[in-house]
Formats: sequence, structure tokens, C-alpha cells
Amino acid sequence: MITTNKATIVQLLIKDMRYHQLVHGIGQLGFQNELNGSGIMSIVATLMQLTDISTEWEQVYMHTLNLVLHYKISGDGADLKPLAEHAYQQLRLCNGAMG
Repeated sequence: MITTNKATIVQLLIKDMRYHQLVHGIGQLGFQNELNGSGIMSIVATLMQLTDISTEWEQVYMHTLNLVLHYKISGDGADLKPLAEHAYQQLRLCNGAMG
């Protein structure tokens, strides 16, 4: 995997985390949530060169999205970068990626 992919994947993870916070926040306001997933998970899987998403990989991804609900929503999501980088490493381990 090339280094620029890591930076791109981390940024995509941050975007998905912020989206998840937004959708959860809308639900907390009492609005019925009819928003579906952002679709970013499949982009991340493609960038990580996955042909199939394993159950373990998907669980790690979804666990990260659930963890983000304990973070305060910020303007640019910079505070989510350490979590996104950790998630990236965990996803790589599930994928058996090297480098």
C-alpha cells in the first residue's frame, strides 16, 4: 500500500466519523433518521485493495463509528485524527496488509 493511500484513507475515515456524528445528532434531536450510510466504507475498502469485506473488518470499522459518538463534534474533525489513524492500523491488521 502506498503512503498517499494512508493519508487519503485517514481523511475518509474522519469524514465518515463526522457524518456518523451528524446522523446520530439528528436522531438525538428527535427527528426520524432516514439517512443511510455515507458509502465511504466501500471506498476505504477499495483503497485498501479488498475484494471482499470480512466480518472482522466490518466490525472494526463499525466499532470505530460507534466510538466517535463519545467525541465532541468539532468544526474540522482534527480531534478525530488519532482515532482515524488507529482505525486505519486496525483495518490493515484485519486485511493482513503489509507496509
